[in-house]
Amino acid sequence: MEAVERFYEAYPDEHSCNETVEGARWHGGFLCPKCGGKSAIRIATRRIPLYECRSCGVQVSLTSGTIMHKSRTPLRKWLLAIYLVSCHAESVNAVQLSELIQVTYKTAWRMLHAIRFSISLADQNRLLSGHVDAKLELFRKQDILTDTRLKKEQSVIIACERESLGADYYKIKCIHRQRGARTRLSDSEELSFVSNHCLPNQMMMQMNPRFQPYRKPEYVSSVCPEGNKIWTHIPFEDADARYPLTKIAAGVFRWINNTFHGIGMKYAQHYLDEGCFRLNFQTGKPEDAFKRLLSFALEPLSTEGTAVSMQATSPYDDQLKIAS
Repeated sequence: MEAVERFYEAYPDEHSCNETVEGARWHGGFLCPKCGGKSAIRIATRRIPLYECRSCGVQVSLTSGTIMHKSRTPLRKWLLAIYLVSCHAESVNAVQLSELIQVTYKTAWRMLHAIRFSISLADQNRLLSGHVDAKLELFRKQDILTDTRLKKEQSVIIACERESLGADYYKIKCIHRQRGARTRLSDSEELSFVSNHCLPNQMMMQMNPRFQPYRKPEYVSSVCPEGNKIWTHIPFEDADARYPLTKIAAGVFRWINNTFHGIGMKYAQHYLDEGCFRLNFQTGKPEDAFKRLLSFALEPLSTEGTAVSMQATSPYDDQLKIAS
């Protein structure tokens, strides 16, 4: 695999990985998480260096408080997993990762779950603003429409923050609803998405309320943060050009299906967030995407967040095939 060769060439040993993580976590030098001190004694006798703050004496490792906290897996293997998720053309699944880094399938699955968890946290903190287009779509869309199959479908909203320079930012979020997935969005669902994923001063949200999967929308509505809605007709022949979100969503669904060969809904949002990460950050140099994902992985978590990220106890949750 070409991506693996590039990684081993850039990071030939554990020492180079330690330096990379140190530079990514403390850009301007050591910073004590307890007292804010900027000077520390480096204890290099451990596999992962330990830093003792000169001011308060607290000891901090390179990975303490992150998704790699207290992991027995070598740092170089963690970085390779992060590199493959961020830089490899098709990402990597747990079976492939377990073979590449020589760990059990369960360990590989938990590593990838933790990496996706860090992506989801970063995306949660990145709110949309400016001109935002959004559309209701179907995840796990069924071609044969029976009552049992329709229950497998999942409603999602795909949204795109439009930038004048072309650096669009995408989100795909599951909607948890009791009614059928093909039902049009309610006002409360639209406003819930705006309040949870958009800045309070975001200027305009265009939402397609008449859900027609894989067909051109006929109408859109502008939803303001205050809850006011203005209906706007879009000419049928211009709708597809103005709303390419269906094709974007279909591409993410197809990528999930081809790479992971079926997943359950328990962790589906994390897979969707990884798909959006690829849309948002894989447009430049591969190294840039790797640095971005490494910064997500090194973000300090709360004690609760760390527990949640490692709480995935069933790596065999991929029982349901997705129809892209």
